[in-house]
Amino acid sequence: MLGQAIVFLLIFLWVIIKMKATTIESHNKRINFLVNHISQNIDEEYSVAELADMVAMSQFHFHRVFKGIVGEPVKEYIRRLRLERAAKELVTTNKQIKVIQEESQYSSAEAFSRAFKIRYGVSPTEYRNNMSWTQIAADSVSQ
Repeated sequence: MLGQAIVFLLIFLWVIIKMKATTIESHNKRINFLVNHISQNIDEEYSVAELADMVAMSQFHFHRVFKGIVGEPVKEYIRRLRLERAAKELVTTNKQIKVIQEESQYSSAEAFSRAFKIRYGVSPTEYRNNMSWTQIAADSVSQ
């Protein structure tokens, strides 16, 4: 009787462990799909509900899973990607800063400058004027 209970317990634990591994793999695949989709469509406006639906998760579960896999909440992830693109465009194009700010989905120059300065330590104008090509090359290699 005790032997049967131990065997049952071992099978039960194996099933749970196997199920968890399958769930983790499933979450990774769905979030990786979404990360690729966002990076290819960075100019799109996304609600958390739409993103959660795209990966067949509730909003609450999606928040936890996305942050657990990517390391930051989805809205912060999207803002970071847009700021990284803005930084690249500041030094590789002649676009006006206002155009880059609008393309980055910031409603005001102040909000864009504040977010940019928090991320890069300088204003967009200072970044454009002082960023050397050596730094740009090093940054692109490290990403």
